Amino acid sequence: MVDGETADFICELCSCQKVRYIHVMEHPEYNGELNVGCICAGYMEGDLIAARERDDAARRKSSRRANFRKKKWEEQGENRWGAKYKRRSVVIEREVFRGRDFYKIQIDTDCYQWWKNRRIETLEDAKLVVFELIDWEETQ
Repeated sequence: MVDGETADFICELCSCQKVRYIHVMEHPEYNGELNVGCICAGYMEGDLIAARERDDAARRKSSRRANFRKKKWEEQGENRWGAKYKRRSVVIEREVFRGRDFYKIQIDTDCYQWWKNRRIETLEDAKLVVFELIDWEETQ
């Protein structure tokens, strides 16, 4: 599933023009992927309830992400920010490597400076990585 952030995606199956949460569907007899809305995904997989549950989970995650974005971060130094999130201590630090800024994240004792095989290059990206990491742990 992909959160399109706005409800302007067009379902590739029924052409509904107000899809926000995109279900990416694959089938061995079809070459490629189809990006569809919740109802079409349910019909394609033969389980409308499972598609609705995925859609609802994506809506809840989007709501949690929106609330997280409003979080106040305490500036702990010139290149250091800290916060508490879900009883976890989080610190983000800006560093420079070969003339380029990147951000390191420390959640309790775990450190991260890579996300999806790339350095974290902006403070906003670092904050979203914090959300994704902690949210993933909480939902496991």
